[in-house]
Amino acid sequence: MRLYIFFISTFVLLISCFEPDEVLPIVPNEIVAIELDLSQNQATFLDLQHINPNTSQVFQDWQLKFQNDINGWAIYLNTLSKVAVYNTRITSYDSIYSSFSLANISWQLDIPTRSGAYPAIGMWGDFSFSAPNSYKDVYLVQWINNGVTEVYKLQVLDAREGAYQIKYGSLDEQYVNTQWIEKSTNRQHSYFSLAENKILPNIEPPKDEWNICFTYLTDSITKHVNSPYISTVNKDYGIYQGVIINRVTSSIYIDTVRRLEEINYFNSNNLPYNSIDELYNIFSKWDADTESLVVDEKVIVIVKNRDNLFAIKPVALERTPLSSFMLRLEIKKL
Repeated sequence: MRLYIFFISTFVLLISCFEPDEVLPIVPNEIVAIELDLSQNQATFLDLQHINPNTSQVFQDWQLKFQNDINGWAIYLNTLSKVAVYNTRITSYDSIYSSFSLANISWQLDIPTRSGAYPAIGMWGDFSFSAPNSYKDVYLVQWINNGVTEVYKLQVLDAREGAYQIKYGSLDEQYVNTQWIEKSTNRQHSYFSLAENKILPNIEPPKDEWNICFTYLTDSITKHVNSPYISTVNKDYGIYQGVIINRVTSSIYIDTVRRLEEINYFNSNNLPYNSIDELYNIFSKWDADTESLVVDEKVIVIVKNRDNLFAIKPVALERTPLSSFMLRLEIKKL
């Protein structure tokens, strides 16, 4: 009996020596407000790892955006500066003068496709080479500069590995410039200002420091029935609120079934995530009763950033006037 009591006492003593497992504190969800407008705050980049919305400290207006992927050679337009292009199909830069008729021009914009935004400038050269051979087409480029419509001519010259070369200037040939745009290994795109004749290096953060960019995107008006839009120089296309996904670091899954509290890492890690460039009005829907955009309470966007998962749910949307809005989001780290 004494031996039995000894074993029991020893067992109790050993148990008392072990501390209970640490209970991790519940991390509260973050509430983030995204504010945009068409003048000084056209884009907000969100770093989900640190829940950090980032906007440029000093607004910089750009006209051309150059793809920095090793094998990517797309050149995009800034629709918010009313940038549009027209391919003259003329390959002699000096053949375009002020007398060139602009009356019946159909200005082109970048358009969305299932594989991402397709640039209006298009296939400006033979991309089968590591450094594309330019077709030398001369484009007309139109944009708004301080309320004044500017029209330049633009020619993409032969590139070299890791860099674009462009030639551009006024139609009256009072101004002409040739510029190399080097590809940055640190950022997804390089930006150029025709108005200021220089590269703008800090328009977007380094590619490892953001997941989603909230901004305005161009799309076909017929695809967004009843949704308010801002008109463009092309009557078939309007500007809508949307998001750009950082495809280098992130993929997404759109959940319209579960509630935010039901979503966790274990039931979401193996979902069929997609690599998508752009999403339009993803957090909002048209309300026929109020005739306005309201938050879509059923939509939750789950972002997979390497081994991390984040669930994003819209909470509130304020839009006054049409050219600006504030989107409040609840972000849950899974």
